[in-house]
Amino acid sequence: MLGYAIGLMGTLVVGLPLLLIMEGSRLMALAGSVSLLIGGLVAGRWAGRSLAVVNGALMAILYNFTVSIAFFVGSFLQLLPEPMPGLPQGDSTYFFAWPLLQFAIGILSSILGSRFAASGPGE
Repeated sequence: MLGYAIGLMGTLVVGLPLLLIMEGSRLMALAGSVSLLIGGLVAGRWAGRSLAVVNGALMAILYNFTVSIAFFVGSFLQLLPEPMPGLPQGDSTYFFAWPLLQFAIGILSSILGSRFAASGPGE
């Protein structure tokens, strides 16, 4: 839950202003990916080696579910701009590929974070 909270807070604190100022949801998704990377490292270090993959997958699933609902509501209310320049409104390529990348980031960063926990002093 700590990694999920870090990912979500980073998305809100950094990504939301980018969305409002730059009017591009790709920057918010990029900020969310960086936040998810940091959250995965922290969660993996906290969980240790035994639960790194499960912890990273659960964190990424919860994060993607929360962000997907927010994007769906924003799209439904027509509050979100185009995801990327040149893509027509309603093109699903962006919304299919980005969650897969974020899912991979969540799992890999959690595994990497668990490596830091295993290589600490005294182990």
